[in-house]
Amino acid sequence: YKPVNEYCVQSFKFPSDLNKTGDLVNEKTYNSEEGINYFVIDKIPLSAFGINLPYYAALIDKFPPNDKLKGDLLIDSLDVNSRRAFVRARGSITRVNVPPFLSEGSADFCDFIEANGLALKNAQLNMRAELLAFGGDAKNLIPGAKYVSYSSLVSAARIRIVNSRNQTLGVFDSQGNFSVNPNVVFSPEAKKKLSEQNWDFPKIAFALSAKTQNKGYVSISFRAGDVFLYRAANMMDFVIAVVNVDERDAPLKAAKKRLSIIFNRL
Repeated sequence: YKPVNEYCVQSFKFPSDLNKTGDLVNEKTYNSEEGINYFVIDKIPLSAFGINLPYYAALIDKFPPNDKLKGDLLIDSLDVNSRRAFVRARGSITRVNVPPFLSEGSADFCDFIEANGLALKNAQLNMRAELLAFGGDAKNLIPGAKYVSYSSLVSAARIRIVNSRNQTLGVFDSQGNFSVNPNVVFSPEAKKKLSEQNWDFPKIAFALSAKTQNKGYVSISFRAGDVFLYRAANMMDFVIAVVNVDERDAPLKAAKKRLSIIFNRL
C-alpha cells in the first residue's frame, strides 16, 4: 500500500502472548517490479463494458479496509496542529467513560487502571454487546468516529485497469484519458488494444460507484487522554490510552509524526 513520508504505515498487532508487547506488521508497500501497491476495493470485468479482454476496472485505495488490516491499528491520517490522529481498527472498539489518562508513565497507567478498575471491569462486562466492529458502520458510530463510503471516493485518480492478480495495467488522468503502465509486462497485443480502446470513463466510474455504495471504512479520532476498550483480532480485550500525538525532532529534513498509545489486557 502507498507509503507516506510523514509516518510509518506499519500496523500494530496486539499480542496473544502476554510475554510480548505486540508486533509492528508490515503492509506490502513497494516492490521494484510493480512500484507502489494499492488495495483493490472492488472491480468489474471489462466485458461488462463491451471490452473483450480478461481484465478489470478497479477502484483502489492507498490503505486496506478495516477487515483486511494485517494488524489491529493503522494510522489513516495524523495532524500535529490539532494533535489528533484518525486510526483504522480491525477489531471492535468503544470509548470508556472514565477520566482522561494524562501521563506518559507506565507506572501511572497501572495506577490509573487500579483506580478505575471497577469502572473498567463493569464497562467490559456491560459494553461487550455494544462493542462495534471497526468503531461502527454507516448507521451507528462510536463518538469521534467517521464512516467514509468508497462510493464517494470514485474518481479518475482511484480507478485502475488491473489483471487477475490486481497488478495495475493502466491508469486514467483527471480528464478520464487512459495510459498504459510501462512498469508491468503483459501481452503486447493486449497492451495495444488497451491503448487504442475508446474508453467510456463516466460509465466505468458510475458502475464502480454503484457497486461500492454499501462498502466503506471507519476511522476513529485518537487524542491524547482518550481511553478505549478494544477487542483485538485475537479476541482478547485491552484497555488503550492515547499518550501523545506529536512530531519527532527531525535531524533530517523529513520530520516523522507519531501516535503513542499505552495498553493493558483486561
